[in-house]
Amino acid sequence: MAEISEAQDSDSSKPADNASKAPPQPEPEPEFDTKSMRKTKPGLKRLFLTLSVLFSFLLGFPFLWKSVEIYRSPLPFREIDSLSTQLRSEHLLFPLHFHVLYVLVKVFVNGGREEGSIQNEFMPVGADGRIVLSFNLLNADPRDWVYDWDFQKIDDNLLAPMIEALGPVANISVESQVLYHTPKASFSYWDQKLESYVFSTKDLPFFVNSNEWHLDTSIAAGGRSKILQLVVYVPSAKECPLLLQLPNGEISKTNGFISPMWGGVIVWNPEGCLKDDNKPTARHTIPMQDLENMFEVFTGQFRQLFGFKSVNVYTGASGVWNLLPSERGFTEWELDVLSWQHTCFNLHSCATTLGSLSRLVQSLPRMIIMDEIGKQVKFSLEAAKLAQSNASSGVYESSAASSRQARALAEDAFFHPSIMSVSYYSFEHCFAVYSPFFLPVSMHVVLAALRELKRYKQEKAKYLAWKAKARTAS
Repeated sequence: MAEISEAQDSDSSKPADNASKAPPQPEPEPEFDTKSMRKTKPGLKRLFLTLSVLFSFLLGFPFLWKSVEIYRSPLPFREIDSLSTQLRSEHLLFPLHFHVLYVLVKVFVNGGREEGSIQNEFMPVGADGRIVLSFNLLNADPRDWVYDWDFQKIDDNLLAPMIEALGPVANISVESQVLYHTPKASFSYWDQKLESYVFSTKDLPFFVNSNEWHLDTSIAAGGRSKILQLVVYVPSAKECPLLLQLPNGEISKTNGFISPMWGGVIVWNPEGCLKDDNKPTARHTIPMQDLENMFEVFTGQFRQLFGFKSVNVYTGASGVWNLLPSERGFTEWELDVLSWQHTCFNLHSCATTLGSLSRLVQSLPRMIIMDEIGKQVKFSLEAAKLAQSNASSGVYESSAASSRQARALAEDAFFHPSIMSVSYYSFEHCFAVYSPFFLPVSMHVVLAALRELKRYKQEKAKYLAWKAKARTAS
């Protein structure tokens, strides 16, 4: 019995041993929500590609902005404002030269005028400092007669000294031509007492016939040069002799007149034009003595165009003075006055032009300003300062030449072709041109980057949520 029980005990212990050797059961997994969890880490490839497109777009924007940038040479705005303020607040000091007596100081200062300031007066000099004297001989009707002239002798003997004397004030060039079939536009009437045809000063505005008088000049006279037309009018046989009657009823001794800002006209009647001994279409040459008389009148007209009297006779409170004439057409003191006037006018014109350029450039930030314009403005300011210094030292000729250069450079800068170009535009125009393309593209790129960044954050949050739950379950 004892053996049987031991055997039973041994048999009963086997299941226990088998139970202890059984494999362990796996632990239960935490609950997995596919909507809020993910077991793999989200990749960075999509986010990297999206952000690279955005960054490349942002990096390309400065290159685009540089490509549409307008080049602007720096301009000395402060110096321009300083010059304008100085000329407005201060008067130029010109030491007087003793070319005349003390009693003529008033005449010297006013240039032969009783009243008036020279600052705003018109000077018959072009913006580039040039004057073109265009001499024209007009034959009204060549079927009656044709007249020519020996202009070269007049140019060498009479005009050359005057042009040389006015060299500091203006660069003067001379041209001449002979025209035919050039009738006047006004009417004249026969005066039995004078035995001449007469036209009055009321007819002067209509004397110049712009339709028939083709007073063309050479190409060198173009640009901003001032052209003064000096005309010798030879009337036809139907109205010869032709005389100019003054408002007081007297006949003009010069038989000529001036037109401000245009020039002057002399009516020359051929000797014996009432006689019938002139052959039709015969060619003649104006006598040299008559030419000299004409150019004496032209010299007086030229003086009047510059603001002086046609003769060197000045009347004032202290009496009448007949100043010594000069073969150059202007006396020494008149040239000093002319240089003084020209310097003042040019400096004020230079300051006004540079001030306008400064305001224009600052008002249009997209305007092209080339280096050439910057150099012209710089040199103009330097020439203006030099003119002021020479004027204060009494060096009239140098001050006039420097002021002329300052004005010419200022005008060249203001009318530079690049400034007149239509290639510059405002920032609003640039935005309106490029926004239809770049605005939609940039919006899509930015929205895609934000959307991808948001998606990456959401996927990463799902992964972190799964990691946290798995850690808690273990």
